[in-house]
Amino acid sequence: MQMTNNSIVATEESSIFNLLPEALREGLISQGITKPTPIQQATYKPVLEGRDVIAQSRTGSGKTLAFGLPAFARLAKPQASKPRLLVLTPTRELAQQVSDVFEANFKPQGFRILAITGGKSYRFQTSSLQRGVDAVVATPGRLTDLLQQGVISLNNIEILVLDEMDEMLDFGFAEDIIKIKEAIGKKAQTLLFSATFPPKVTNIARQMVANPFEVKVASTDTSTGQIEHGFVEVKMGRNLDALLGLLLYHDPEHAIIFCKTRDETRNIHNSLLERGFAAGVLNGEMTQNDRSQTMERFKNRQLRILVATDVAARGIDISGLSHVINFTVPTNVETYTHRAGRTGRAGATGKAWTIITHVERREFQFVCSKVKINPTRIDLPNAKKIATQFLNNMLFRINASSVEAQEYIDHSVEQLVANLDSDKLKEVLANVLKSEASRQLGKSLHVEDISPAFKTEFGANADMSKFGSDRGGRPSRGGFGGGRGGFGGGRSGGSDRGGFGGGRGGFGGGRSGGGDRGADRGADRGGEKRGGYSTSSNRSERSGFGGRGGSPKKPTDSTGKRSYPIA
Repeated sequence: MQMTNNSIVATEESSIFNLLPEALREGLISQGITKPTPIQQATYKPVLEGRDVIAQSRTGSGKTLAFGLPAFARLAKPQASKPRLLVLTPTRELAQQVSDVFEANFKPQGFRILAITGGKSYRFQTSSLQRGVDAVVATPGRLTDLLQQGVISLNNIEILVLDEMDEMLDFGFAEDIIKIKEAIGKKAQTLLFSATFPPKVTNIARQMVANPFEVKVASTDTSTGQIEHGFVEVKMGRNLDALLGLLLYHDPEHAIIFCKTRDETRNIHNSLLERGFAAGVLNGEMTQNDRSQTMERFKNRQLRILVATDVAARGIDISGLSHVINFTVPTNVETYTHRAGRTGRAGATGKAWTIITHVERREFQFVCSKVKINPTRIDLPNAKKIATQFLNNMLFRINASSVEAQEYIDHSVEQLVANLDSDKLKEVLANVLKSEASRQLGKSLHVEDISPAFKTEFGANADMSKFGSDRGGRPSRGGFGGGRGGFGGGRSGGSDRGGFGGGRGGFGGGRSGGGDRGADRGADRGGEKRGGYSTSSNRSERSGFGGRGGSPKKPTDSTGKRSYPIA
């Protein structure tokens, strides 16, 4: 660590974990925590010595244990009477996360921890306080309510932690925080943590701390190599098209899409669901139970995409987040910092992308200059490339039933087409049409619904007759969902003269594909004939896989639309 007179910049040095009790250290190791993060390393001794601390460190840097480890070390032994440690957080979700960390690490030592937030039972919280607790993690609003009702006493508070101070002020909690601080008095040690320090944070900090020890984690800004910043510039009103293009082409593993309003989250969420994406929504109008269920599904990867407002997503800590996408330019530097800081954690590389219009260019440049980043321009490919890459992405997500099929998945689309007559290709095709959509909430991607996403003007002169639908929703003759030579078949969607399982020259094409004429009318005559992939069926007329008969329930969904699953 590099030290000045009254401050510290965190760097590497001998681990403070060596100072922890053996049982606590073993507990951390069992969670995969083998060494302290820079902020944990830097704050431990000053807090243990009783100093007030001001620490700047972004979300996801390990702040909870940065104040938790030395704070509980100072408490020494459980007493379970009136609370001695108080942590204030801006949101219910963050309060619960901090409480969970405390429970996992300090409850085994006998400490009692209570989370006090809105959306939870007053009766449970008051009865828990009556039984006695050592530490309280609370949102300022609910704690102020209990304080005014005389339900909780803060006379015994020894350590006050203000976590995500900039966020709490954004939420309008300044007055509540001051009331709580006055109820505690000046005797308590105060630890203030914030990702950013705009003037409003600096001003209130002067009222909260005395002769503070300042800690700043080196390279806490979002310009570190852990986060790759990028932007897409589109015409006015094309943000949704650009978003869909990004998702289809780049196929994010685990992403949050940030929006400014609740209406925006609803509209985007509905658009994603209609196109088969495994997406959830998080906004302020949801009940606490719905919010919790959505977050649980997102954390365990049942949902790959979360559409959220800043207010709803604040305080959320998700590990392994691959992408953060700003649907529009964030309104200020602090918002951009908090959003981008949710990816690229724990040594992983993440991506922070922003969709901008021409009129927002200067605003975005200002944000970038303040955050000290140089984002890369992302040029969305044309419709043909998006369609091809989408197919590749889908193939990569298939759990192949054999090693041979997996080898073909590892090839490009062109290489697959070059081996149309291979039995292995048929196996791959069968797997494609079974895909992982069942794992992703059973959603399917309709070719008819995808095509609007390609009708954009972000630099490509796409011939939509080759990449979409016509004639009442039926695929045209070519391309993505098309006929001769395209992805999706001919005149009956995945059939006739080309395309995905189609006839002449498409993916699985020729007369050995799975189309109307591709199985040489073999399905109703006993299955495969002349290379066509079809099953024996009395209901099958002249088709193989996806023509007029064949396997009549595939690949259509309950609406009757021709569909292909999306992972």
